[in-house]
Amino acid sequence: MIKTEKLDKLQKIIHANAKAKGFWDGDGHRSQSTLIRQIALVGCEVSEAIEALRESSSPAYTTPIGKPEGWAIELADAAIRIMDLLEFYDISLLEMIRVKHEYNKKRPRKHGKRF
Repeated sequence: MIKTEKLDKLQKIIHANAKAKGFWDGDGHRSQSTLIRQIALVGCEVSEAIEALRESSSPAYTTPIGKPEGWAIELADAAIRIMDLLEFYDISLLEMIRVKHEYNKKRPRKHGKRF
């Protein structure tokens, strides 16, 4: 199991890097429009994972210029965006996962759905 401190530290490092690279320029305030924009960027990364899968079944590979590509890489990008956003709001991703997992353990098989 991942130690809480390690994931929380990684979340802080990811957010600090995003700020240093200018991804929070002009978005340094908590507003609904900022939140919507940042959540939409997570969705974009998931869409890019689908497109990457359509292009290649390889989960991860490196281009000749050294850029990591593939559907697993795009999902990692989504996780990075999520961690960045939650850190901006001082919310621990690990704690949110634990809360949701504990609830999911009590739910019926397939959450009561047929598919």
